[in-house]
Amino acid sequence: DCERNPVTNYTDCFVHNTSWIGNGYCHGGVYNTAACGFDGGDCDVYNEKYPDCDAFDYAYYIGDGKCHDEPPYNTEACGFDGGDCDRNPVDGYPNCFVHNTTWIDNGYCNDFPPYNTIECGFDGG
Repeated sequence: DCERNPVTNYTDCFVHNTSWIGNGYCHGGVYNTAACGFDGGDCDVYNEKYPDCDAFDYAYYIGDGKCHDEPPYNTEACGFDGGDCDRNPVDGYPNCFVHNTTWIDNGYCNDFPPYNTIECGFDGG
């Protein structure tokens, strides 16, 4: 089911979906490697803009117009999901900035940054 196939033009690149190489989407993971031409060039902009972003498997989520409000996407290293996630201040927490302010102190533990951090009162307590 997970056979890796050789990719034309990239002799050291072996991936499951060869049609993903150079299709306009940065797929990350094994596709975003030197051996695979950084996904046939699809990941060049991503790698340049977010060199420390570790959204390896779904790098194409970064900057796709939808806020993926969890790590690794909504982090400084990933440009707060490539600008898709707003950074809104939270009343009562002067150093807390999140995309969904209603998630703080809503009775549900959002157990990931930036919500479950000291700045945000560990998701409001």
